[in-house]
Amino acid sequence: MATNIIEELAVGLPSDVPPSGGITGVNARAKTELFKWGNRTERNPDIQPYLASYWETVGLDDWEPSIPWSAAFVSYLMRPYGLPSEAAHWRYTQAVVDGKVPGWKAYSIEQPVKLAPGDILVRPRGVGAPEDDEYWWSHGDVVYQADRSGTRWIGGNLSDRLKSGELATSDGKADLRGLYSILLRREKKNVAAVLIGGAALLWLIARNR
Repeated sequence: MATNIIEELAVGLPSDVPPSGGITGVNARAKTELFKWGNRTERNPDIQPYLASYWETVGLDDWEPSIPWSAAFVSYLMRPYGLPSEAAHWRYTQAVVDGKVPGWKAYSIEQPVKLAPGDILVRPRGVGAPEDDEYWWSHGDVVYQADRSGTRWIGGNLSDRLKSGELATSDGKADLRGLYSILLRREKKNVAAVLIGGAALLWLIARNR
C-alpha cells in the first residue's frame, strides 16, 4: 500500500496534546533569520553563508543551493533546544517518536491544538512504497509565535526561500488536519516534581549523617 514515512510514524501516537508555554528564544531566532533573508532566494550570493551554517549543523560540507535544505534549517533553528541535527525531517521525527530525544515528545494531529513557540509541524510530501524516493519525502515548519497577535510558522526551501506564514485559529486552537500529520513538542518540565525530588534527596542526606 502506497504511503509515506511520516504517515506511518503518526500511527499510534497520542493525539491529546498537553498545554505548553513554549520555548523561550525561538521567536527571536526565527525573526533574525527572516530579517537576514529578506525576500532573497537560495541562489543569491549573499544567502550562501546562511545556507552554509544550516548545512554545517547537520555535518554536510559538500552542498549546493539546489539541494533541499529545509531540514537543515530546522536543525539549525532548534539546535539549542535538544532536537537532533538531521538533513531529513523524517529522521529527527523518528528519533522523537522512538523516544530517543530526551525532553521531546511526538503527537499525531487528529484534532485542533493550541500551539506554542518551538512546536515543530511535520507533513509528508509524497506517496510511495519504502523503495520509492517519494516515500521518504517530508517537510517540517517551526511555530515561532503563538499569542494574541497571531500564530506564525517559519520554514525553509519554500519557493527557494525562507518563508513565514500565519495559521488560522479558533478559540486559540489551530486545526492542522490535512496540513500536517505530526507535532513535535519539547515537554514542559514539571517544576514541582523537581522540587519534591530535591527535597527528598536533601532529607535522605541529612538523615544519613
